[in-house]
Amino acid sequence: MAEPNHNMDDIERLMYLEARVRYQDEIKNVQRQVQQHAQKWIDKKMEYEKEYARLSSLLKHCATRRALDAKGIIDTEQALSTSSHIEAISSKISTEKCPTMLDERVLEDCKEQLLLDHRARTLLTKEQCNLSKNRETLRSVQGKLESVENVLETATMQGIEQFVGEFQPPATPDHDQA
Repeated sequence: MAEPNHNMDDIERLMYLEARVRYQDEIKNVQRQVQQHAQKWIDKKMEYEKEYARLSSLLKHCATRRALDAKGIIDTEQALSTSSHIEAISSKISTEKCPTMLDERVLEDCKEQLLLDHRARTLLTKEQCNLSKNRETLRSVQGKLESVENVLETATMQGIEQFVGEFQPPATPDHDQA
């Protein structure tokens, strides 16, 4: 009697091990997918930064050309003041220090906009759900279309066989006796 109990314990242990292996495989799969999405995001970010730099350079060249065409002669004082303004702005940007004071009104407006106006994530989720339902519907329609085609083909073949059977000459008794 201890034998069946021992077998049940073995089966339960094997089922536990199988579930654990599946769980760990699922964790690895999720981690792999996260890594892939992170890599795609990094690639897209780098591509975006490259395009942004290229377009910024193009814009700078166009503005320079427009300024040269408009004035003909460059005002050195204005160029020096513009240069100092650019250096001041770039130093502020490159310090990576967060501002110590935030304007509460601006912060509240931003939060309100995020809560009320920014619905991109919920819309994306809704669109993904709709896409999933549409795919299921398409698969269902394709399956039903296939079954209708199969039934139609079978019915057509049966109709042709019946039609051919009706026009076959009846068996003559003379041929049966010979």
